[in-house]
Amino acid sequence: SVRKRTGGNYPAPLAALRVIEHGLGQPLQRGFDLEAAEVAPLVTSPVCKNLVRIFLQSERAKKEPLGAPPAPVRSLVVAGAGVMGAGIAELATRRGIAVRMRDVSPEAVTRGLRTIRGLVEDRLRRRRATRTEAGAQLARLMPALDLQGLGRCDAAIEAVVEDLDVKRRVFAELEVRLPARALLATNTSSLSVNALAAGLEHAERLCGFHFFNPVHRMPLVEVVRGDRTSPEALATAVALARTLGKTPVVVSDAPGFVVNRVLMPYLREALHLAEEGWAVADVDRAMRGFGMPMGPFEVVDEVGIDVAAKVAAILARAFPDRMSESPVLGRMVEADRFGRKTGAGFYRYRGRRREPDPAVIRLIGVTPRRRPERLDALAERMALVMVNEAARCLEDQIAADAGMIDLAMVLGAGFPPFRGGPLRWADALGAARVESRLNALRGEKGDRFRPAPLVSKLANEGRTFTPPPTPAPTAAAAS
Repeated sequence: SVRKRTGGNYPAPLAALRVIEHGLGQPLQRGFDLEAAEVAPLVTSPVCKNLVRIFLQSERAKKEPLGAPPAPVRSLVVAGAGVMGAGIAELATRRGIAVRMRDVSPEAVTRGLRTIRGLVEDRLRRRRATRTEAGAQLARLMPALDLQGLGRCDAAIEAVVEDLDVKRRVFAELEVRLPARALLATNTSSLSVNALAAGLEHAERLCGFHFFNPVHRMPLVEVVRGDRTSPEALATAVALARTLGKTPVVVSDAPGFVVNRVLMPYLREALHLAEEGWAVADVDRAMRGFGMPMGPFEVVDEVGIDVAAKVAAILARAFPDRMSESPVLGRMVEADRFGRKTGAGFYRYRGRRREPDPAVIRLIGVTPRRRPERLDALAERMALVMVNEAARCLEDQIAADAGMIDLAMVLGAGFPPFRGGPLRWADALGAARVESRLNALRGEKGDRFRPAPLVSKLANEGRTFTPPPTPAPTAAAAS
């Protein structure tokens, strides 16, 4: 059971079982000796060091000083009652914030209320809330079809469709009705905050919130700082994310931010493998073996193939030298195969069951002919493109440092925590080996594997993405 849950990648649970098995019924000191013998190698292992580092980076993201005094957010308007909007509204009301959830049609508002009610009832079933708490939470929610009452709101989060013109219209309506101090935030996975700010009178109070689906489970929020976002607005946004119980990673306004920018080349490489004749299930199995909770095709089905296709198109325009749109995604969308939400994507879904679907072979256009003996090589190929793009994010200063990029990828994309994130994993391999493997793949597969300049620089200098910790001063030095 433990091996099934850990994939054999986390040694501590098995060590704990060994201590119980061999120490039970033994003298107390014998049990202590067994425990010490098992713990000693664990605390010095790479897995322990990587997990501790991720924990420390998470604490840093939750507690680091904000740089400016944040404004309190006691009331919030959520524009859009879809899956994301309803998820945000449920989370905010649970955290004690009064929410006005607005959409343009009664049907949309009703669906949003059903989503929220379902989440609340699920928490009741799991005994995560009492009836009194659930009632108080729902009392903080006000559904609306109009824009009345916004003058008392401290912040607004827009969560409408991923369309620049639609979002601009929503912000034009919100800005004139909200108080001058109110925070404006857009929930977007790919659109430019700077482009949205262009039509605002007070662009300094706009920032981005990239929540991950499902909102109530995913711990990460990318807080997007636009060129004109004020320090006060950014501080308020980070503080709000923390109030919502999320781990905020501040990122610059750039295509894909961190998570989608690093994830998209990985998903595209999975499609390249399918186009070369590797079976979808084998590609997914390769990455689960690497430690990802789901394979790339399983992820695309969960996110929605239509959504993935839109993000892929945006990033392909931004980075045409290494990201290209896949014709397979286009054919899937044309066939109305959007993933789990339509019951068919790269897999077919029957309730909670996921099954291979032979119809996908026709849409990919290649009959699988590869054998799965080299799944570790497939995993390395897909992981290396993540490392390469993460290095470019670091070069472009999209996030503060390698630690924040690794944290974003672990919490937002499920990169294996025991590996510490893509840049930490690259350090374990060594920059020289990463560069060598990328160059080998470049010679075989093309220029999309060209090593990022930072990878080559670190390889030449023998340095790492994540500098070693500064040693504590010795007693002699302190004196």
